[in-house]
Order: sequence, then C-alpha cells, then structure tokens
Amino acid sequence: MEAIFPPSFFTIMFHLVIHIGEEAIIAGPVQVHWMYPVERGMGHFKSYVHNNSAAEGCIAEGSLTEENLTNCSMYFEDVNIETRFNRPRRNDDDNEINASSESTILSRLFPALGKPIGAIKTLSISSLEIIQAHRYVLTNCEIVDAFREKFRIEVSRMYRGKRNSSKLVEEYVHKHFHEWFKEYVASQNGVEITPEIEVLANGPNNVMRRFKEYNIQGFKFRTIWKEQGLKTQNSGVVMSVVTKRFSNGRESIEQSSDDMYYGKLIDITELNYYGKLKVVLFKCLWVDTTLNKGIKIDQFGITSVNFSRLMHTGAKETDEPFILASDARMVYYVDDPIDEDWCCVCHMKPRDIYDMGNVDFVDLEEPPMEDIPFCEQHLENIEDLPLVRVDRDEQEQGESTNDDGDSGGDDDDRDSVGDDDDGNDYDDGMRD
Repeated sequence: MEAIFPPSFFTIMFHLVIHIGEEAIIAGPVQVHWMYPVERGMGHFKSYVHNNSAAEGCIAEGSLTEENLTNCSMYFEDVNIETRFNRPRRNDDDNEINASSESTILSRLFPALGKPIGAIKTLSISSLEIIQAHRYVLTNCEIVDAFREKFRIEVSRMYRGKRNSSKLVEEYVHKHFHEWFKEYVASQNGVEITPEIEVLANGPNNVMRRFKEYNIQGFKFRTIWKEQGLKTQNSGVVMSVVTKRFSNGRESIEQSSDDMYYGKLIDITELNYYGKLKVVLFKCLWVDTTLNKGIKIDQFGITSVNFSRLMHTGAKETDEPFILASDARMVYYVDDPIDEDWCCVCHMKPRDIYDMGNVDFVDLEEPPMEDIPFCEQHLENIEDLPLVRVDRDEQEQGESTNDDGDSGGDDDDRDSVGDDDDGNDYDDGMRD
C-alpha cells in the first residue's frame, strides 16, 4: 500500500492499521502492552489535583484519603450503608421477599424473582384474564404434569378414530384442563393430593396487584403505556418456546420446534393464590409467528416483525397472552424506513450481569486456558522489521550513492577503526 498510494493518503488512522500485524507479532497478547489501563489510572490521579502548584501533594493526599475510605467501607458490608462495594446495580432486582410461597415446593417452582418499581395498584380483573393467567401457570408447573397426562388419556378415548384426533385432543385439554383439575382434586382424598396441589387446583382470586415497571434478570421492563413520551424503549419482550404443531391429514403427526415469540409488554400483574402463592406475569401483544406473515428473516440474518398481525391478543378464551416474568428477555424494535409496517429486532444484554455459561458442566476434552500457549514472540527478528517508512525515491537515491561511492574495500575492517568528524582515525576499542 505504501508503494502504491502517496504519503498524504496515510493519516494517523491508516498508518496505525499497517503496523497492527507487526505489533501483534512482536509484543504478543494485547493485555501485555495495552496502555489504556495506565492512561485511565493517570486520569484518575489527575482528578485529585486541585492546586496546580502542588500537583504531587494533591495526588498523594487524595490517594491516601481514598485508601482510608476503602478500608473503612469494608466494615460496612453487614450494615445498611451504601458504599462502593455493596451499592445496588443499575437495574436492581433484589427482592426483599425470600420466597414466593409458604411451601418449599412451590417456591422452588415459582421463585420470587424481580422487583417492582414505582406505584402499585390493587385492582380486580375479569374472569377471562383469570382463566388465561391460571391456565398458563398450570401449564408451566411440573407437579401438575401427571394430572394433565391422566386427563389427556381420558380425552383421547372421546376422539378415538376421528380425523385430526391428536390436534383435537390437545385443543380440548388446553381449554378444559383447569376445570377438570379442580373437580378431580376436590373429589380425591388420596396421598397424591398434596397441599401444593390443592392450592393450584383452587385457583387465584380476582384481585391482582399491577405494576408499571419491573426489574428482573438485569432488565428494566416498562409497559407501552408507561413509556409513552419517552425516548427510551423498555417494552420489547422475546421468549423462546417449544411449540407443538400437527400436520393435516387423517393421521396427524405431531412436530415440535423451538420458536421465538416477539411482543410488546402491555401489563404486569401478580397472580395471588389467596396468599399461598404469588406469581408475577407479563401480558403482551404477540406477533404472529407465521413466516413471511408476522415475522421474516432477510438474507443478512436480520429478523423483522409486523405488529399489525398479532396473535394471542387475549380476546379469546384459548389465547395465551401471559408469560412468566422470569422467562422474558428484552429486545427493542427499530422501524424499517422502507417497509412501514415492519420493524427490525435488536437483542439486548443486561447490565452488570455476565453470561458465564453452564458452570456445572466441565468439558474434560477442552484444555484449560492456562495450557493454551500464546503467540510466539519473535523478538530476535526485531531489527529486520522495517519500522520506519522509506520512500522509493530516497531508497533509489541511497542505492545509487552506494554504487558510485563504494571503494571496494572490506567492510569488516571498518568495525574497529573509523573516521571521526575531524578526519582523524579513532580506535573503537578500549584504550590502555
């Protein structure tokens, strides 16, 4: 590049890119020679200077004061005093309640995660919303799966031999299981009916607590009504769900797929099972997951959604507008300037929380980080690398000078004896 483009083309940024490869070969890993931490530390020390005539004294006094405060702050860990070591995160979601239920089993299935922000309203909701929310809680409860399978076997006998029997059975189970579950538990007095089962079978009351903001999993969620007039967007929700589909035909074949559901948060409610269990749910407007209808993916892998084509709006009893707050992740939507009804999906990462992967899983085949060798540093070849740019004209001129002025003598003889500026011979060695 330097031989093709003129010197004026290479600004400081272009020139920096040229030497990045050579610098990596010479110096090795970037953490060894990165100067940003040093510069940041110097900037921190400069903030202590309030008197330019005594800069060193200000830095020494400020460093000593900070060290003393840091030492004292370590003793305030168990006291309700906020310091730099125990201050809450930006989106604090530490709940003061240790469990969402009096029962250990229910508190494990529905832990008290997240923290409401702002004013809390206690309102009564419609019976339709109660059924939809209660149905979703039963669907995501492991201790109810055995009862659901028993009800599915009974329903299968009703639709035996009919067309699309598998699809009809799933639709019937989804719609009527909560009713059958309540009647079945009330009529049984066996060992399988535990107090936790009775709490779930009786269902919630019609009074809910509603929030406008909620912090969970490092995200701050707001309803679309709360963020009206704001420049920030915190109502985008995404959730990964395993969906069952049935093929058309007399013998319908069940297929499962992992689908991404995108929506906007419209309500945050806390379902209350008469004080025995509390579950926080998000009610959302969900985009139709049909490809090229409510969602599409372009050639660059960018996902776009269309909120003019919705599903599970909550108008029907079989709709599922609610999800558990712990299952929600945040996204934000950017309007497409070409397609007016479409908007691009942008995923987000929570602040102050890092994805460390599955810490319980240890891959024995993968070598630890300490055993992975770094890039070999060729420090012995540093003299051979052209670290200074030489123009072609100067190089050609230097070669022509050497050709004309070469006396043909032996260069080795000049290592010990040479000429000084006055033309006298000097000895390069030590004089006696």
